[in-house]
Amino acid sequence: MQSSATEAPAAQSRAMRLAAADEASDAREWPRAAELWDACRTDFPQDARCWHKTGEAYCHAGTLDRADQILSEALALFPDDEWAAYWSIIVARRQGDWAEALRRAEKMGRSFPHSWRPMVEAADALAALQRQAESEEIRREALKRFPNEFWTNFGVVRLDAERSDPPGAVRIWSELAARFPNQPAAVDALQAARDAARHPLRQHAPSLAADEAPRPEPSTGQSRGFPWRRRGRVR
Repeated sequence: MQSSATEAPAAQSRAMRLAAADEASDAREWPRAAELWDACRTDFPQDARCWHKTGEAYCHAGTLDRADQILSEALALFPDDEWAAYWSIIVARRQGDWAEALRRAEKMGRSFPHSWRPMVEAADALAALQRQAESEEIRREALKRFPNEFWTNFGVVRLDAERSDPPGAVRIWSELAARFPNQPAAVDALQAARDAARHPLRQHAPSLAADEAPRPEPSTGQSRGFPWRRRGRVR
């Protein structure tokens, strides 16, 4: 009787602490969220969600080294946790280490072949590494495999809009915004395209990442496959 009497308050306390951490994350109070999730992670070490939510919060708070450490430990403890793998890529991305982001995306692609996220992240990393032909190959394959996901659509639409004239770009982004009306990135891209159509000297295609500066890359005309299907080191 005593055991069951103590278990109920403990379970209630745990639920309240997780709810408080979730509330801080939902409010985007990232330093507070990181503190709350880290405490939950310490007290409930078997809960994979506490680990990747801690890494996510530290990542958003800009404490990237701490996020990287926690997510690395999380992946060792919970190799089947897709969110830990994903946020590990995002940390490398925000550190500006695109080669490492690509390596992690490749690893995630092998571990989670039915997820669209590693394909999108690998394409972004390849673009930042000036490997444009490979990046586009993955973007278009991702759209074929996951036609109903916003970000697989966004990557290809961005490419098509870049290659279009200003009125064509407005049409292309309008179609995406109509299809995904609740996605701010589509709305912002459409507004930028409309501005460019009124002022042709402006850049009319939004960048996927502020730290990308892609340059044209000559195509070899040969498919090089997806990074997680190839052997060898990231260049």
